[in-house]
Amino acid sequence: MTTFGEAVARFSQALAHDPDNREAREGLADLFVSQYRKAVREGDESEAIYCESMVRQYTVKRYTAFLKGEGTLSVSSTPQGAEVWFYRYEERDRVLRPVDARMLGYTPVEEVALPQGSYLIVLRAGGYRDVYYPVRLERQATHRATIKLYPHAEIGDGFVYVPESEVFIGGDREAIDGFPKEKKLVRSFAIQEFPVTFRRYIEFLNAWLAADPEEAERLIPRLDEGIPLVVLGSKGYEPIPDLIGPEARTLGRPGMEYDVPVFGVDFESAEAYCAWRAEATGMEFRLPSEEEWEKAGRGTDGRVFPWGNQFDPTFCKSRLSRPWAPEPEPIKSFPEDISPYGVRDMAGGVREWCDDWYNEAQGLRVLRGGAWVDTERYMRCASRSFLDPVLSKGLAGFRCARSLR
Repeated sequence: MTTFGEAVARFSQALAHDPDNREAREGLADLFVSQYRKAVREGDESEAIYCESMVRQYTVKRYTAFLKGEGTLSVSSTPQGAEVWFYRYEERDRVLRPVDARMLGYTPVEEVALPQGSYLIVLRAGGYRDVYYPVRLERQATHRATIKLYPHAEIGDGFVYVPESEVFIGGDREAIDGFPKEKKLVRSFAIQEFPVTFRRYIEFLNAWLAADPEEAERLIPRLDEGIPLVVLGSKGYEPIPDLIGPEARTLGRPGMEYDVPVFGVDFESAEAYCAWRAEATGMEFRLPSEEEWEKAGRGTDGRVFPWGNQFDPTFCKSRLSRPWAPEPEPIKSFPEDISPYGVRDMAGGVREWCDDWYNEAQGLRVLRGGAWVDTERYMRCASRSFLDPVLSKGLAGFRCARSLR
């Protein structure tokens, strides 16, 4: 079979003898369009740019629309009649920010022509939670979004709605143990805006303390050495400030330990918390799957970090975020660590348990995200780590998710 390189060489030789050879020019354009599409599928941006430039060089009429670089977007919703707001993502100060807001109309919106690129669609309707729907529109592609709206009560306080869509999972060559790039349909779900904090986890411990003190003792978060991170006081369990962000506390943030994401929690304790919240509220609480977690963090444009593709240690809670020694900090401390859906603190803070086995032997569970002592590679949304589910790991915390009808 003739390889791409051999075919390019033969057509190029023909053009060298006859610069006006139409068959050779069309053949080269066909080859580079095909190679462009392969590069897009594989996420090779530099190769895609090169192939586009080569198609422009050979100027074939049938690729005029291809070179124009537009796609079409259609948006419908259940119920119909929602406002459709449109934003273009543009990198500013190393962050992909939604800019140039304009209203496209009310659903259904049909076949709006747009340049290829990354966009954010926001749907608004009275009585329903706003929907953030990021989309990557490819050259000459048609994207049809059918989005279900949910009342606030079905999403829940403190939860963010991630609407159903196809999304690329994996494909980040620099990620730790990341998946190969694969397009998958991820169903609608809701996920907590922030990881579970010590404040919320202590409510859970105190509920068990009243019902079963021995079980409460088993569920206590601990450092790797087994040192407990909470102590039993006169009113129940309390966090130990000197073990949870002492430097931040001395900077005028008294009580901050309660709003630090809980860590030192094993997988079974995280599941027990979800079960307790579900029973107390009558709503589903569970750990997210790996695919749900990665989608909630990256959106649909293949970005590396929740905010974009450029790393800055001050954008999230990492080893180098502060001039002092790394230590945990409260949620909301890093406003740039926010995903296209509005999920916060997914790059840094604590590593988070997911409801997936890491290996076929089902002896290890998956964690996603980076912790306060981690470096850049752990902050990449496609990176993965693992742990024995019965071990209380000092870096491990979690956030809850819920399925939607």
